[in-house]
Amino acid sequence: IATSIKMCGSGSGSCGAGVSSSVAASRASSSFSSSSSASSPSRPPQQRRQAAMGASGGGANEGGGGGGGGSGGRATSSSAASASASASAAPVVNTSSSSSTGEGNNNDNDSSDDGAHPGQWRGSDVASLAHWLRTHGCDLAAFGGSFKGLTDLATEVERGETTLELDAAGAPRRNLRVLQLLIRDERGRVLIESKQAWEDGRVRERGTALSEKLLAGEDWREAAPRAVAEELGSALAPGYSFTADESTLRCVTVDRDSLSYPGLASRYTMYIVDARVTGLPPGEFTSVEQTSRGRLTATWEWRDQYTPECLR
Repeated sequence: IATSIKMCGSGSGSCGAGVSSSVAASRASSSFSSSSSASSPSRPPQQRRQAAMGASGGGANEGGGGGGGGSGGRATSSSAASASASASAAPVVNTSSSSSTGEGNNNDNDSSDDGAHPGQWRGSDVASLAHWLRTHGCDLAAFGGSFKGLTDLATEVERGETTLELDAAGAPRRNLRVLQLLIRDERGRVLIESKQAWEDGRVRERGTALSEKLLAGEDWREAAPRAVAEELGSALAPGYSFTADESTLRCVTVDRDSLSYPGLASRYTMYIVDARVTGLPPGEFTSVEQTSRGRLTATWEWRDQYTPECLR
């Protein structure tokens, strides 16, 4: 389904503009590793910002997992908040499909704006967001309920996880960056989140690898240990270790309707990378996470074969 291939710029770990190239893009042979307990790692200041409004209407991060085997390379150690390994040159695939992947630009939010900023919503209240979306033709009827709601979307913008802008046709588009960790065990099996269960009785089938939205200005290396701690923390043994193999990094961009906000076009930038995490149960297990909508229980399983949807 690929329409073009680009090369990511080095040093930032982001999908930058690039010239068309062949799929045989070079990759850096390095790995990023960290060791920690099951507690959440320290975060840079922009990650510690709290949303100005309360969140409601929770839901899963969108996107599938990453694929590809690891390769032995130069290992560099780093803390969760300060990764020193250089970025790899990853192939970038631009597609338009039903895959849950894509591109995003996470700019700092200007909460002083009333939402009328040309081409981009920068307000901080739900009323101005609803007005901006409706004015530009977005149907909000399906928001909320089993999906995320307007407050969730406003909070994503406030936290720097998402930006909202008008596309070339003048329609609203949600931009975000998502990290996909393909966590493998010693047998090569891939860790998959099979389903999510909320304490209000809702159950959502998943079938994807561990996913986490990147915050504004956050490098994927910073997000990786944070994602492991937040998503798997309750199931991790004390003193667990985490390693990401940068030589497997791929960057995939897909435009599609949002899975969390029906009818809202979204552009995802997926950072797909192989990883190893020690201290995980060898069979099916559950993890528990406290969210704005209450307790979320995720069921995880190891699969012999898995290809991320965006790479199929």
